[in-house]
Amino acid sequence: MTDEEPKLTSEEHQLTGPAFINWVIPEDGVPEVYSDWYYVNWLPLTVRIRFGQIVANPKVSPGHKDSAWVIAERMALTMPWHAIKQLAIMLTSLVEKYEKENGELTLPNIPALE
Repeated sequence: MTDEEPKLTSEEHQLTGPAFINWVIPEDGVPEVYSDWYYVNWLPLTVRIRFGQIVANPKVSPGHKDSAWVIAERMALTMPWHAIKQLAIMLTSLVEKYEKENGELTLPNIPALE
């Protein structure tokens, strides 16, 4: 571990996995995806999360009376339930730490476009 890398607490270490696991990055890199919307469905063994981005409908010209926003699907992720629970714990911890430093996150009220 370099001096620049933060030291993990015992709880954080459990959530990120053992130190001996090496991540292998493909030669072409890893896709980076932006998402501001998601949809979840599940089965007895797995959870599937579809990630999307809110965009102007590409089938309608901007400013047209029938223009509207649509969700452009960007990726889908399927994980087993135990991994979903670990992810939920990690994200909850992350939000709690963020809010402790920066104040409570609130969901914005978005005005209707007319």
